[in-house]
Amino acid sequence: MGKKKRAFIYVAVWMLVIFLFSAQVSEDSSEQSGRVVAFLLSVVRLLFGESAAKTLAGSGIEFVVRKLAHFSEYAVLAVLMHRALRLNGCPAPYPLSLLFSALYACTDEFHQSFVPGRSMELRDVLIDTSGAAFGLLLVFCTLSIRARSRGRAQAA
Repeated sequence: MGKKKRAFIYVAVWMLVIFLFSAQVSEDSSEQSGRVVAFLLSVVRLLFGESAAKTLAGSGIEFVVRKLAHFSEYAVLAVLMHRALRLNGCPAPYPLSLLFSALYACTDEFHQSFVPGRSMELRDVLIDTSGAAFGLLLVFCTLSIRARSRGRAQAA
């Protein structure tokens, strides 16, 4: 299988990962977030002491962890979609990747409305789309830096 087709398979696999996370009932999703929070608190405890860990624990860190998960899932999705589109010669990979990611975020939230204990949230669509935009910004910066460094190497 060629590189161009594989790139779209990566997109589809990542979409499945997002779908499976969204299909978790609220208790399972909270448990998973709780494990991440427990890990972060143990690192903070180790580095900064018990009082810092207690302060962080009372600061709504689980909410932040859950929203960062949304943000990062969609950053990855947009990066993968951009790569697939670019490899396949798409003339506008940035806006199409962002649009695709935003539309998938909408369908993902709709899907969550059918999962026990989960809900459809416009805020999450906005967070997801922001994550996608951030991922594409990283791609743009990375490709720009590579292009500049190649230009300098050729000039030398």
